[in-house]
Amino acid sequence: MYQRAAHPHIKVVHHLPDRTRLRLPRGHRRPDNLDSACQALESLPAVHHVEANPSTGSLLLHHDPDPGILSTIAETLEGILGVSLEVGEDGFGDEAGASIVSHLVQGTFSRLDENVSSATSSWLDLKMLVPMALVGAGAARAAESGIGWSNIPAFVFFYYALDTYVKFHRQPGQSPSKTVKRITRR
Repeated sequence: MYQRAAHPHIKVVHHLPDRTRLRLPRGHRRPDNLDSACQALESLPAVHHVEANPSTGSLLLHHDPDPGILSTIAETLEGILGVSLEVGEDGFGDEAGASIVSHLVQGTFSRLDENVSSATSSWLDLKMLVPMALVGAGAARAAESGIGWSNIPAFVFFYYALDTYVKFHRQPGQSPSKTVKRITRR
């Protein structure tokens, strides 16, 4: 069952189908805790190997591509360390799978969005400007060559304008939440 995370918690830093990296909270990075966690995790049938780094509090697990592996890991670590595993609704932590470039691009566009919004007194933001630009590009392309199958047809711009508008303006219940939850054993 998922519940709101309370500190301290173990964070899922990165998760792939066959590999997961976890970060333990500072108070749980002692060598005896890491050894206990490694032994317990390596005893799981789906886990092949666990590497621990005491200085970063990191556990790298090599495992079978099992969709329920995070639940199993959570139950095991909560039983050994008494600490919950922080995951998002999609099964990953906030940073799961995100590269450094991804964070830089996201930060850049977030700042640009804020700048556009403040420059237009909140009349426009990137979430509205991008679809409008694509509609304009589609209209220009349609005026130039008609709606047809040349290099980039106008309908592609119209499609992406609608698609980005819908994706950027989803209601809170329609899109995945960033609310952090934790897996607990019941």
